[in-house]
Amino acid sequence: MDHILGKLRGARPQDIKAVLIADAAKHAKEGLYLRHVWHNADNVDETLFIFTTEDLDHARKFIEMEHSRTRNENPNANLPEILYLKGE
Repeated sequence: MDHILGKLRGARPQDIKAVLIADAAKHAKEGLYLRHVWHNADNVDETLFIFTTEDLDHARKFIEMEHSRTRNENPNANLPEILYLKGE
């Protein structure tokens, strides 16, 4: 099982969680399953979240496509920093 860790600054954790939950069906269709959302206790401006996936390459392509589309629509969009974590 692989993981995808996202870190986003400048948005309220409850808003991020609401968006991720609203997008859960679309994410599941692409093999992404939200597991946790955390608010950084040491940085009130930072929220982290993690997905699991069976196909990291497919998930990466999907996320990059979605972020590219979002940047095309709004070059100033606040998008998360993404780390792709390969399981051993």
